[in-house]
Amino acid sequence: MKKKMIRVLLILSFAAFTFFYTHKGIELFKNMDPIMEEIKKEKSKYEQPSRDATVMKDQIIPGYSGILVDIDKSYVQMKKMNKYNQNYYVYKIKSPEVSIKNNYDKYITKGNYLKNEVSFVFSIRKENNNLLDIYQVLEDKNIYGTFFVDGIYIKEHPKDIITLEDSAHEVEALSYNNQYKKEDIMNASRELESIINRKGNYCFIRDKNIDILNSCMNNKMYTVIPSFIVNTFSDLKNNLESGSIIEINIDKLEELSTYINYVKQKGYTLVTLSELLSENRTMEK
Repeated sequence: MKKKMIRVLLILSFAAFTFFYTHKGIELFKNMDPIMEEIKKEKSKYEQPSRDATVMKDQIIPGYSGILVDIDKSYVQMKKMNKYNQNYYVYKIKSPEVSIKNNYDKYITKGNYLKNEVSFVFSIRKENNNLLDIYQVLEDKNIYGTFFVDGIYIKEHPKDIITLEDSAHEVEALSYNNQYKKEDIMNASRELESIINRKGNYCFIRDKNIDILNSCMNNKMYTVIPSFIVNTFSDLKNNLESGSIIEINIDKLEELSTYINYVKQKGYTLVTLSELLSENRTMEK
């Protein structure tokens, strides 16, 4: 029995030894292949570095993921064609080392400037009656916005909230009965969750407030402060830049159309707040 065990162990050891060196041989052959050599030589031309989030004391600006060439998968694709071709590169995402992920203890005041995007944010208080009018302008312009809505409005107008959510606009809780204490914001967030069946992601305030920041952090919510507030066209014209979180106050809907047209003319894309703050990079370079 003992001799049989020794024999089995020797066979297994030999098999492992053979596999190891066969694998090494295959890897050596692959690395000497002109296709692989060309992939390694040229790959840096098609890669994009990741960018860490920018931390400034109690503030943070999101980073940006990078694009790396997946060498082995690219080799497999090109080997099928039996020639090097940059169109067959396979890519993978590299997340930034420093990220907003789990950094709930800092205020977010803008998105990454590299994305050439901005976000329009609307504060809907309990007495507002123009939410659906704003929504219609955005729909007509084929853009998406983010609505921070008072808990009383959410409670009294659930169909409006569902309309926004179903249309891919973003809805978050604002205050409760126009009150901005930490318990009011949490009450508004609970009202929102009861209607759209998801937890809010953001708290929205105009000025720093450590109590609200801590409360939102404990609920794993980011605290957002607008980059600037638009009361007149001059506010937009003088402050617009890539990554801006822009709170829009409007008296006339025609003003909103003007703001949208101006942002587009300047070459920026209008996106929801979540998209603006996302650190994911598109695979299209």
